[in-house]
Amino acid sequence: MALLEDGGAMIKKIIRFGNVVHSRGALQEAFERQLTKLGHLELTHIDMKRYFLNSKQLIRGIRELITLPKSGIYVMKMGPARPIRDYAQEFLRSKGYHKEAFKVIGIRSGEKLSEELHFNFETFIESYKFIERFQGPIPCPDRTEMLKYIKNHLSF
Repeated sequence: MALLEDGGAMIKKIIRFGNVVHSRGALQEAFERQLTKLGHLELTHIDMKRYFLNSKQLIRGIRELITLPKSGIYVMKMGPARPIRDYAQEFLRSKGYHKEAFKVIGIRSGEKLSEELHFNFETFIESYKFIERFQGPIPCPDRTEMLKYIKNHLSF
């Protein structure tokens, strides 16, 4: 998201968030397909954790982000990461299963046990009601520098 400030400087915002529950392509869809096709759920690792939020939380965070006049890396407040195993157990109970009906298939190449929404090299700046702002170590170029770079390095 980039907007022009007074004087032509650009506001650059990055928003990071977890899995939006009940959205297209969400975990529930994958679980539904697996349960229908396989009769059980497949988990890559018993200790895998992910962040989850619902669409209302996402909308509130985006609305807040839009009102903020500062560039930065913004992260949704979602509480702690949840074990996918717990999520799978809740899903199975909602479908009438009383026993664990999942199989651990192993981590895929490049997959991590836990998500990182901000990194050690990013500095916490401030907290708002629904999001937090971080700053990376490398400042973003201003509008003039960016246009100069585009002119010198890209051809259309």
